[in-house]
Amino acid sequence: MMSKIGINSGLSIIEILLTVTIFSLGFAFIYRGFLLCLDLYSYYSDYLNLGILIEQKFWELKDNFRHFGEKGLFSALGNFSVNNKNFPYNINYNLIDKDSSLYKIDLDMSMKVDKRNLNFLRSAYIEHKE
Repeated sequence: MMSKIGINSGLSIIEILLTVTIFSLGFAFIYRGFLLCLDLYSYYSDYLNLGILIEQKFWELKDNFRHFGEKGLFSALGNFSVNNKNFPYNINYNLIDKDSSLYKIDLDMSMKVDKRNLNFLRSAYIEHKE
């Protein structure tokens, strides 16, 4: 019985290069997605921490207003610092209804994160009761 001796059935250089290219592209896309997730995590972490600081600032303004009346309200520029990043803010207030002493307080914050400009505006209403 005679057996047929065939061509070597090993991998060719083209097949190896094609496999390496496909795996490299796959790893690059996975790596890019991972970094994108980390960037989003950092953004939302800062956003949540800033939300707490903004609420604290509103409570501080409301407390000052309750104790000192109109003298407790002030327009101000300031900075929140979260994770070694500075976020400048601006506080403004307007009298809405003179009879009930209803005021609207606006806290406006704009920041630049990477290539994006983000703007936040939070408002609160307070009423002065004598």
